[in-house]
This record gives sequence, C-alpha cells and structure tokens, in this order.
Amino acid sequence: MFRAASLTTVALVAGLSLCLMPSTQAQGEKADKPCEDLKPIYLPKNRAFADYVLRVQSNAELICLERSEAVYDALLNRQGIDPKYRKEAIAGLAREHASDLLSEWIAALKKLDREGVVLDWNHVEKEPTDEQTDTVIADFGHLLAEMPADKLAAQRTKLHTIARESKRPHVRSLGYAALVSAGASASEIWELAGSERRNDAVRAIPWIANSQVRSELYAISRPLADASASDEQRAAFFYALPSVPGHDEEIFETLRPAIDNQQLRDVAVTALLGRDAGKWPAAEMAPLSNQLVEILKAMPLRTRASSPGRRLAELATRTAERLPDEHRSGHLARISQLKVAQRFLGTLREQMAFNKEYLVVGAGQPIELYFTNHDGMPHNLVIGAAGSLEELGRAADQMATSPEAISKGYLPESDKVLHHTRMLNMGQMQKLVFTAPDTPGVYPMLCTFPSHAMRMYAAFVVTDDVDGWLASHPNASRDTLLGIVTYDHDFDALATQLTKSPQRPSFARGKAAFESRACVSCHSVRGKGGRVGPELTELAKENKPTDILRSLLFPSEKIDPNFAKVELEDLESGQIHLGVLIPQEDENILYLVDDPLGNCEPRIFKRDECLVVPLKISPMPKDLLRRSSPQEVMDLVGYLWAGGDSRHPIYQEPEK
Repeated sequence: MFRAASLTTVALVAGLSLCLMPSTQAQGEKADKPCEDLKPIYLPKNRAFADYVLRVQSNAELICLERSEAVYDALLNRQGIDPKYRKEAIAGLAREHASDLLSEWIAALKKLDREGVVLDWNHVEKEPTDEQTDTVIADFGHLLAEMPADKLAAQRTKLHTIARESKRPHVRSLGYAALVSAGASASEIWELAGSERRNDAVRAIPWIANSQVRSELYAISRPLADASASDEQRAAFFYALPSVPGHDEEIFETLRPAIDNQQLRDVAVTALLGRDAGKWPAAEMAPLSNQLVEILKAMPLRTRASSPGRRLAELATRTAERLPDEHRSGHLARISQLKVAQRFLGTLREQMAFNKEYLVVGAGQPIELYFTNHDGMPHNLVIGAAGSLEELGRAADQMATSPEAISKGYLPESDKVLHHTRMLNMGQMQKLVFTAPDTPGVYPMLCTFPSHAMRMYAAFVVTDDVDGWLASHPNASRDTLLGIVTYDHDFDALATQLTKSPQRPSFARGKAAFESRACVSCHSVRGKGGRVGPELTELAKENKPTDILRSLLFPSEKIDPNFAKVELEDLESGQIHLGVLIPQEDENILYLVDDPLGNCEPRIFKRDECLVVPLKISPMPKDLLRRSSPQEVMDLVGYLWAGGDSRHPIYQEPEK
C-alpha cells in the first residue's frame, strides 16, 4: 500500500519558528484571562536566580503561577497585566510579611521607582517606554484610594520622601497625592513642592480623591498655563485638567490655543477628550472642527495611525457632533475619510487558516491592519492585486526550491504584491498601515509560506459603502468573493473513474497540477521540485494509481515514520521539541530539524535520552485538492504514476 506521508507537502511544525526569528507576543495585549488552575513553579533559593526565572515567564504564564512572595513581587511591576493582580499582590505580601496594605504599597512603589517596570519576556529586546512605566504607576495611583487615611497620616515622613526624592516624575506626583490623602492641604503640597517641583504637584490632581482640594490646587497652579510658562510646565498643567471639577469654558479657552503648538498638541487634545464636550462654547465648534480636519489632512498616514493621531481624530469627531444639523453630516464625512480604520486578522491553531474569511474596508480609506499569528507554524499576510491569488500562491510554492527563499521571507517578487508583513512566528504581531485601493473590488489575502496558500487565503473587500456591503452580504464566503470553485471529492467515485474511464490523463494538466497545488514545494519528480519529501519519480513501483489517490485525499491515514512530525521529549530537562527527524546511519543518534524547508542546523539527541512520539497528523495539508476538479485530480494521479514521463504508456494511444 502506498504510504501517505511520501506525498507530504511538509508544513512546518511549531518548533521551526526557532530558525526564523525570535518569538514575541502581540504588543499591548493584556494577560488578563483567568486561569483554570494555578500552576506550581520551582524557584531557586537564590533570590536573584528566582527573579530571573520569573522574568522569563510571559504575562499569561505569570498570572497563572502558584502564589508566593517572589510571584507577588513579580506581579507588582510587570507591565501589561490587569491591575487586579497588583491589588492581589499587595494583599498577598501583607499576609506574607504580617504587615499592612499601605506598608507594602509604599515598598512596592519605591522598588518601582528604583528598578522600573518589567516587560513581558517576549519583549526583552526592548526597553520600557515612559508611557509603559506610567501605566503601572497609574495602577498604584488607583490603589491609593483604598489606603486608610489614618495609616497614611502615620506614614507622612515616608510619603514626603517619595514626593521629594523619587527619581520618576509620576512617582513623585503620587507621593503628593498620598500626602493629600494623609491630610495635607493644597497650599501645603504646593509649598512643599517649591518652584522646582511644582510640575509634580499639579500632576497629582488626577489621583486626589477630594474634589475641593483638586479645585484649590487648580486655582493655585493656574500660572503654569500662562504663555510665559515653559512647555514642560504647561504640559503638566494640561495633564491634570480632565480631573478638575467645573471651570469648563475657562479650561476650554486655556486648551484651545495649544492645539497650534506641536509640542503641546497631544496633551491638549487628550485633556479636551477628558472633558464634557457638551459644555464647550457652541460658536467655537465649527472653527475648531475645520482646524482639526486640516491638521489631520497634513499628517503623514503613519502619524495619523498613531495614538496621538487617533486622539486628534476622536476630538474632531466629538467637535463635529456639536455642530448644527445642516453642517454636522458634512464635517463627519470629511473626518471619516481621514480616520484610520482598524482591522484585525489572526490565524487558527493547527488549521492553516485565517480566523476570518474576509475584511471589508472603504475605497481609499486609510487602514491600520493588525495581523497576529496564533498558530504554531510561521505565517505571513500578503495582500495581492485583484485576481492574483493563483499566481502568487504558485510563485510562493516554487520558492521552496530557491536557496534565497528564507532570506526573502518566502515573499514572491511580483508587482502583484500590494502589501505584506514579514514571516511571523507563534504569538507575533505586525501592524500594516496603508491606504486601501481607490478601486472597489475583491483583493486576495494569503500566506505565502510554501504550501500554505492553497488553504490559507481570505478576501480583502474594498467598497464605496462598507455598511451597505455588509448589510447586503450576510452570508458571504471567501470562495464566492474570490471566484474560487471548490470540490468535495469522493474517493469511491474517483477510484471508479480512475480504473474504468477510457479517457487518458493529460500530461500537461498533471504537470501543472503538481506545480500549482504545492506538491512541488516538498517533492521532486525527475529531479525538479523540493527536497523535503521523497523523490516521486519511481512511485509506481510500489503503488497502484488508487493507492496514490487515497494518499492524496487522506494524508493522515497512513504516515511514513521517516517523514512524520514528531514530539521529542528530552528526558533530562523535560523540554519538549517538535520537528521532523532526519534518518541517520547511527541509530543511537537523532537529528531533529525544526524547519525542513529551511537551512536550520539540526539539533542532535541521543536516542536513549529521549522519548519520541510520532504525531498522528500528516504534515501534508488537509484538503490540498479542494480547488482541483475531478479531472485535475485524475491528471495529477496520472502524472505521479507516470513519474513525470510524458512517454509513459498511459499517455500513449493504444495501437489498433
């Protein structure tokens, strides 16, 4: 019987990502999913070593560890996790140390000021930004509201030290806010700050619970908004304004001119977004809306897609919504054309598929497209010209035989490629910022890793009316949108046709099917094709045509152990590796290749030190021939049976 895996188009397993690029988690995703069970972790007694072990846990892994003093400490300064875990950690350390919440809050805040925040292990190549650090400090600010006033009053000396001596501005501001909670007045902390620290004092306003003190501090700090003040002083003052009660028109008049100042624009826009737009002067709305639209139009697309650009667009929208009916729709339409629309696309695990069949965008619309790979195999995202799916997919499969394929990221050199990401490993995300085509139509999205495009594709729909299109296409599918015809093949019917039909297969169509259906990525016929799977020229020596057909339709039914994916466990370390084994003359040595299509160095193991479990899923993609007609399947089987020889008897007319 013909062995299914000998026709495998080897799709990479999870381990191959080690050969392409370091893994990373999508930036900005919070690890706040609940854990079914907390997992134990061994931590060395040496605290420095223990801290390192915890640092290499991702956010998602960290929150699911069994709690200990070291784990609580790690939760306190890890950026990107839900604030509830910091609250839990403060309470946990208070129990561990038999102390109180405030003492642990102060100790943790000092450590944060001294050592900074820790990023998810997947971002170790980056230094934390000020914005990332400030988000963690803000979580400590929210916890301040839960600290008893009497306890705070008893710790005024320590709070004074935090306010005056901390090296991070927002930590100092939090110290001033804590002093207010301990009973200090607005004038006291203003005096304490002195002229050199007044920026810190005014930035404390958002964390001060007492609205009267916030109003008093606002009144005292008003000179920081004067034109004679520095941009740094004005920025600190603007930062506090969303938390100031009342004074709506006065605050609007303060912030409005700052929009013209590029250095102050974003903090002024952010402050306005934090205020009630319904209380702004009506006469100012049209001029402000026009001003914001002109600023947006002048912005480069990537700047418009940044956080400041989005905030500016949101302020423009809120302003336009205050306009009279006869002007509102026109302003909103202009803003809509300038706004960068966000779209998200991911992958399905172990299915070689995107998680959406189509995305819909407006013609000429600025787009910010986030692509995240959740699968164990590497994938990229390529958006091609209309009608280019087959051409790009075929070019991608043929790249498997090119020595430059890896360095080119398996991206075909074609003017049909409109936009693309790099090749992403599991957990990685890349953002594409571009303007959608002006011409409405359906554009293909595909992964161009060899053999993937046959299954991994979707439709990028460009239309003049996104809402109207969605309403009129409730049951749209990628195949219908892209004009792709698919077939559900029945083995018995095809086997009957294969053995009884008088029609001879077509050599040209069979060869084209072999080269266009990803087979060529891994297998060769008569020396042409990939080197991952076995050479198929002499396949007919051990297999009947129906054996070949069955292997094509049911690739996981019988898997050749020489070409199966395996799970290898290192018995000493317990580490699991995934890959493909390369047969060796020495049976005691195992060579495991992560990337059979690449040039990765194999990892070498001793057989008696490992446990090897062959996986029951063929590397050959399921439904590889779903886009092939029954006749094309017949032609492909004939081509393989003939070993790629056009002179084979199956192509010859019988002698009469």
